[in-house]
Amino acid sequence: MAMDAEHDALYADVERLLNAESNSDDDDAKRDLVDTAISKAAALVQQSPNNADFHHLHGLAWYHHPDKTNARLTNIRSALQRALSIEPQHHFANQYIGYINFDVGDYATAKPHFDATDHVFFESIDQKWRSLKAIELAFVCQLRLNQPVDTDALNQFFASYLAEERETIPNTVVPLELRRCAEWLFDQNGNTNAEPLHSIVNFLHACGDLARSDHSGLRATR
Repeated sequence: MAMDAEHDALYADVERLLNAESNSDDDDAKRDLVDTAISKAAALVQQSPNNADFHHLHGLAWYHHPDKTNARLTNIRSALQRALSIEPQHHFANQYIGYINFDVGDYATAKPHFDATDHVFFESIDQKWRSLKAIELAFVCQLRLNQPVDTDALNQFFASYLAEERETIPNTVVPLELRRCAEWLFDQNGNTNAEPLHSIVNFLHACGDLARSDHSGLRATR
């Protein structure tokens, strides 16, 4: 949706604040930056309540909040669901509502959002890493829910990930959730030869330091 100059400047200011928060190591500074970003994003929503981008930005600001409170969770979900009610195909709101449900362990709710990812869209804006992360998290949801996983599809994802130039993959796309899931699977089964754990462990080893695990069971397979 088009923005006028005032809205555009305020939107850019929120993005600047969130970027500054991501690059800060000071907890108090991070909280202040996010609180200011939330306030400015809320002002955008108040001025244009039917703009899906503004609701997404408001939800994103809350997502950055360092205090993992119920209020944070409620505000993230409310803002992102409002964005999707206005624009059901809002790519970023769809991803972040998947993220927040994944974060709290609601894998059944998160997975459909990752499955709905428009991979062509993200590749078209040079953000294939978002596509890769969505695929990774969808597989993790299946595994956490004890659902059967298509091993061929899993191996195809591994090949796509490893084929990407390392410098094009931000730190946020390091397959840490898959690594944690592999550690959990090992603790459940105690057997790294069981599929799909065997394939996952081989992939993590191929990633090298990107996804190195200190878990004794996975380390022993090297």
